[in-house]
Formats: sequence, structure tokens, C-alpha cells
Amino acid sequence: PVQAALAGFLIYGLFLTCVAVFIDWQNAYKSARTAFGLEGEPNERGNFSPHSLGRIIASANDRGADGDLCRVEVHRGLPSNAKDPVGYAACRRQSQAWMKESAEIVIPRLRPLRYPAGWPDVREGKRASTFSSRSGS
Repeated sequence: PVQAALAGFLIYGLFLTCVAVFIDWQNAYKSARTAFGLEGEPNERGNFSPHSLGRIIASANDRGADGDLCRVEVHRGLPSNAKDPVGYAACRRQSQAWMKESAEIVIPRLRPLRYPAGWPDVREGKRASTFSSRSGS
């Protein structure tokens, strides 16, 4: 097996023909916005197609047409419908659009966000996250 890592991506290939791409969505999205100077632009700028990116990666490193994209997993935080219904709806629409490109290959892995106590009144300086706290706070 061959492995390579980029900011927000893990690429895993078996026998150099079957390629799986694992994307940390928030990291990849923010990196794209920064790389192309889109920080001040609307939120839609910086989005990309996980399936199209996976196809480009599958054909890279001289694999060409022999590079078979067998899976793209997109790991992303899922906002709470109760705490952020607009963000929740946008995330669900986005994951549906990803699967519509190729439901057998693109697999969104949506993990519920954890919110600080008192959310949304304590938004300043804090954000929801997918990370668990060992101290339980």
C-alpha cells in the first residue's frame, strides 16, 4: 500500500490502482480559501467537488487511467438542528450534493458538533467543535 498526506487529505492506494481519498472538510475548505485569497469572499467560495478532486488524485503519480477511484470519504462537522438550523440545513444539502455526484463512491461522514455551555450566548471566543474533551468540560 502507498500513503500520502496533504493538508486536510489522506490518500490511500492499494496496488496503485484502487485509490481512496479521505478529506477533512473544514481543514481543506479553509486551506482552499486561504490559498486562493478568498477569506473576504462569500462562504460559497472555496467549496469544491470531493468526487472531482478524488478523480484527479486517483489519476496522479503516473497512474493515469489505471488509477481507479474506489472511495471518497468526506469527514465534516454537522451543526445541531436545534442550535443552528440554518447551518444544519446547509450541511445536509451539501452532503446530498456530494452523494448525488457518485453515491457509491462519495461517502459523507457527518459528526455532530459539540457546543460550549450557554451556546449561542457565548459565541465570542468560542466555537462548536467535533473534538471531545478529556476533562469533560
